[in-house]
Amino acid sequence: MVTFRRILNVLLLSTSTAAPTCFADDPPVQPNVPISSLPPETTSIEALVGGNTHFALELYKQIKGEGNLFFAPNGVSEALALCFEGAGGATAKQMAQVLGFPQEGADLGARFRRLREAVARLNTDFVTYKSDNGLWSQLPLQKAFETSVRTDFDAEVFNVDFRSPAAREDVRAWVRDRTDGAAELPAEAFSNPLLRLLVINTLLFKASWAQQFDPERTVKAPFELMDGTRIDVPTMRMDTVLRHGTWDDIRILEMPYEGGGASAFILLPAPGVSGSDGSIDALRRFERGLTGPELEKRLEGLSQAMISVHLPRFSIASNIALGEHLQALGLSLPFQNDADFSGITTADQLQIDKVLQDAKIDFHEGGTEAVVVTVVTLVGRGAPRKPESPTVVFRADRPFMFLIRENSTGAILFMGRVSEPRDG
Repeated sequence: MVTFRRILNVLLLSTSTAAPTCFADDPPVQPNVPISSLPPETTSIEALVGGNTHFALELYKQIKGEGNLFFAPNGVSEALALCFEGAGGATAKQMAQVLGFPQEGADLGARFRRLREAVARLNTDFVTYKSDNGLWSQLPLQKAFETSVRTDFDAEVFNVDFRSPAAREDVRAWVRDRTDGAAELPAEAFSNPLLRLLVINTLLFKASWAQQFDPERTVKAPFELMDGTRIDVPTMRMDTVLRHGTWDDIRILEMPYEGGGASAFILLPAPGVSGSDGSIDALRRFERGLTGPELEKRLEGLSQAMISVHLPRFSIASNIALGEHLQALGLSLPFQNDADFSGITTADQLQIDKVLQDAKIDFHEGGTEAVVVTVVTLVGRGAPRKPESPTVVFRADRPFMFLIRENSTGAILFMGRVSEPRDG
């Protein structure tokens, strides 16, 4: 995946490395806006956001493993939502249940459209958020399905012959164009000769911190790995007012992006005792037990404090085949020979073959840059299945979770875990 372009150095603030910032000198921190306080046209997507959050956390638990992880649950939800628009019977019912679609998918396209419009308001001079959908079909599509994905999901729809090298290159070029050249189509997208339909969602996110780190304050500092050993990693430092919360098992820090429309949240486990790996166990327990309502409760409990932030600079790239994980969550029917996607086309009996996601994120002194490509491949009948107060010191010196969400709706855009920070 193409390396990200760093945010221009001219955006970086020239903060002092000697004295902490005073309360009076700090710009106000943009708080999270509870969904319940939003206007009626926004609260209509509350159920969708809640379902997406539940699915995001369950999928995180399935794929987290022990190493670094980054993925975009919203990209998976939206790509599969396009497929849901043409699903029927038990297939549609199971997709709605596992993916957390409200009211068994009633008005799903319209809900996603309103969510897309809400998140699109993130775009400013300091934040770029792009989400694009594309659908390539070798079969004639049902008119109602094509209208729905074009209207509600802003999807571009193409007729294609996947056997043509030129057609395949057109798909790759579309992905590069929609991600400003930062991403490539996963090679596995064309691996099945029975490929009939391709659904792609791309996400591009670039944002400057509301209060940026001074690169000259970045130093090497110890970081505890999952096995308890320690390594030195580039660690960014800043003293400022941020929202923060502390519990017995976890500490959470909110880092808003410029404009306050989105924030990154660092979820840091409680420290170990007497050099044990207790902090690692705390992270595992927190991950296992985390639910959407519990996460919302914790985030609503944050309050402002003067914080001395110590955060490792990191870059994570993930290439994940999600099919096996989705089936483990109970989404089995769409992958089977008797899947019902008759609402997409009647020219063949389709089933999902692969769900792939390539993702990369950079956390650095200027802000955050992320790019994600999610691909759903559908094949014709008979295709073989393959499993798929006083200053508080916040020192992220051990593995932690992180997430980025759009604040007006609470929609989680990206999630991940840092178990070993890697720079570049």
